[in-house]
Amino acid sequence: MKRILLLVLGIIFISTTNALPENYWEFVSGLKGGSIANIYFNSKGQIYALTKSKYFFKSTDNGESWQKITRLYEKFSFLNIFQDSLFIINSPAGLKISSDEGRTWTDFGLPKRKVYSIAILDDNTIYAGTDVGIWATFDAGKSWVPLGFPTEIISSMKFVPDSFIFVSINNNSAARFTTDRGKTWTDFASPGNILDYFISPKGYFYIVYYEKNGSAYFSKFYRNEEIWKTNIYSSVKNLTFINDSTALVLFDFSGILFVLNDNTGELQQIETNIKQSILCLEVGKNGEIFAGVQNEGVFVSNDGGLSWIQRSQGIDVCNIYSIKVDSKGYVYVNKGNWVRSKDKGNNWEEFSLSKEGNDFFFDNQDRIWVVDNNGVFRSTDNGANWENLTQGFNSPKVQFLKILRDSIVVIGLEYFRADTNLDYKVFDVFLSTDDGRSWQKTPPFQLSTSNQVAIDSKSNLYLGELSLNKSTDFGKSWTNYQINDIVRILQILTDKYDNVILYVLPNKVMVSQDGGKTFSNVPAPTSGDDFISLYYEPSSETLFLLSNYGVYYSHFDYQNWKPLNEGMECIGVTAFAVDKDGYLYAGTGGCGLYKSKYPAYYLSTEDYSSKSKGGIIFDPNKNDSEAWLSFNLEKGGIVEVSVWNIFGEKVFFKNLGYLAEGSHFLPIEKRNLANGVYIVSIITNKVLETTFPFLLIK
Repeated sequence: MKRILLLVLGIIFISTTNALPENYWEFVSGLKGGSIANIYFNSKGQIYALTKSKYFFKSTDNGESWQKITRLYEKFSFLNIFQDSLFIINSPAGLKISSDEGRTWTDFGLPKRKVYSIAILDDNTIYAGTDVGIWATFDAGKSWVPLGFPTEIISSMKFVPDSFIFVSINNNSAARFTTDRGKTWTDFASPGNILDYFISPKGYFYIVYYEKNGSAYFSKFYRNEEIWKTNIYSSVKNLTFINDSTALVLFDFSGILFVLNDNTGELQQIETNIKQSILCLEVGKNGEIFAGVQNEGVFVSNDGGLSWIQRSQGIDVCNIYSIKVDSKGYVYVNKGNWVRSKDKGNNWEEFSLSKEGNDFFFDNQDRIWVVDNNGVFRSTDNGANWENLTQGFNSPKVQFLKILRDSIVVIGLEYFRADTNLDYKVFDVFLSTDDGRSWQKTPPFQLSTSNQVAIDSKSNLYLGELSLNKSTDFGKSWTNYQINDIVRILQILTDKYDNVILYVLPNKVMVSQDGGKTFSNVPAPTSGDDFISLYYEPSSETLFLLSNYGVYYSHFDYQNWKPLNEGMECIGVTAFAVDKDGYLYAGTGGCGLYKSKYPAYYLSTEDYSSKSKGGIIFDPNKNDSEAWLSFNLEKGGIVEVSVWNIFGEKVFFKNLGYLAEGSHFLPIEKRNLANGVYIVSIITNKVLETTFPFLLIK
């Protein structure tokens, strides 16, 4: 790749302040899927879907498409629809209600107490199960009255239109029901410890319970008469009736679907085309079955659950587990299944390899590596053919792989061993210095992840779990460095100056400037942050720290950290990558994928431009098509940017429209520019604010 040098020759500018532009991140839409925890219907035919990450979506076309309404920032334990357009949640402050689809919330009038459940009987009548018995409103929340059991905790209530309310007391240790809207109650003779229960439209009770011998059963009752019971091995999560004699049963944990014969209690598993776990089931207005699916959004079945169609258009807040980028700039995202974008996230397609494995990797020669329980495999023809690189191993179970420079590859293999007295798995480490053609076992080093392996520009190898080990001769010999005050090394990095960077337990970052001999602690960006991982981007000399509280970055000595979360609605970052042009991709836990509006290397201009009073032209040394102009505005206005050559010819012009005060960044097309001196002019509100020259050398 061509190396570009852009040198600022002289600078006159309008402000010495420097700050990040607003909304550094932009949401990447088009990734179908979100973990749908609940689905709700109202009588108007509208459907609402709530994700695990508390995003609220609405469909007005029976699930064909979805619109994101809001994210529910209120803490709550349940949500219900009331009067078709009002939403009730249980918050730590009591019941709250929203009349604008969850955007704002107000108190619902129940005296402040712990509310565990509610049963909505009609547009005026609601029963609330609290820590001091049952309370009720008969005027849509204007007033509340106690109904009884003031010394008991009402942990759950369920009902059917003719008012069979089943009340669970003290976390399922006892239960009772009513058939007259709470005027009289009958104790339920539970056959065991109740885990959960359901009520059919005809008023039958379906109980999931444990007997004293530990056996779990799913039973059907009419009042206190048991009709049948079936032995089960997992708790029932959903019971959805298709007709009078058939229901769909969704078991917890597994997300597997069964058909229930309601006359006999017989269960038969359904083989569906849904790849991820089903989280919830609901029946639509026309008898369709809607399923909320882990990371896949909503599926609909019109044949009783035998076949399913995905209807997730517009639901794009899935969990992102991993992000990979190949040398062509294609972005690969694992959201439970792998998808690929060839245009920086604008469009997505399903991605799979002809060889399945536990994980796959790209090297700088566009070869694909796959690891699985049978070894390491490599393809040089985009997956058409595969070479087994571990044929000499005896049943290798490869747990991780890391491709380093100079044809060095490290793998971790799982072999049977005695108890290591560790609460996590560690694996034997094998090293190849000839591009995978032969392997040598390192000394008795055992690692848990590929993050515990690194190489510097001098081909010094670093690896370690409980201490740091260094090899200067491609693994032939090793030097051990003990590090004080650490429990475990979680990640090893090296930067372009060959500093060694460690992320260790207890949660902290350490840096060595002498090849691992001594380390100093790096100040944490904020106290109490839960670190997730580190990422080093060499072109901008930037170290990124990913945490449950967002992204932070630091340059050079890693002593000063700055947050980088503007524009990111969900800041629990789970995956991170940089493409060939320097754009950042951040995956989140339940809020989807974000992409930076500017390349990573623009972050380093903060440090450079703060030392002068000028704008800066800077280049990534990676992008053949564009350079970037960094400039500050002291006040907002209509901004025009022009670039002139030494002959007075305008070679670039851009009207940026209105820009607010502060820092801004503009890409400048450079492919058609010859080597030489150019002048940049910036005009604000038709007034020339600044000019400065720069030298372009390709």
